[in-house]
Amino acid sequence: NVVSKLEGGLSVIRISEDVVVKCGLAATRFEACNQQRAYKILVSVIIRGSKVYRFFSNSLDTYLIIKYING
Repeated sequence: NVVSKLEGGLSVIRISEDVVVKCGLAATRFEACNQQRAYKILVSVIIRGSKVYRFFSNSLDTYLIIKYING
């Protein structure tokens, strides 16, 4: 269930009702860390942010597993 597919091999794939995988070279550890920080800050306010479940890489491919937020 592909949510988004961009040039350069970056894809966002929905793997369950509330989880997506962002995969490709553009999914970076830096982005994962930033999303984790943002989630910790936003969890106490009304604005919703994506919770990062996991980040890992395999050779050239990287994977960022995050909570799916509709909209």
